[in-house]
Amino acid sequence: MRGSEVAVAQAVSEIAAITRTANCRVEHLALDVIDLLRGFEAFGEPASTLAGA
Repeated sequence: MRGSEVAVAQAVSEIAAITRTANCRVEHLALDVIDLLRGFEAFGEPASTLAGA
């Protein structure tokens, strides 16, 4: 590999790592929201309670 090819490969690798991190954060956020909604339902509150807030 040439120097420029190595630089491009490193940049692509960094972008892929950033994308994976962002996807993981979104996935964790979605799971947290699901847990929150389940908590509302466990206490007898319908999940639609959040819509009125």
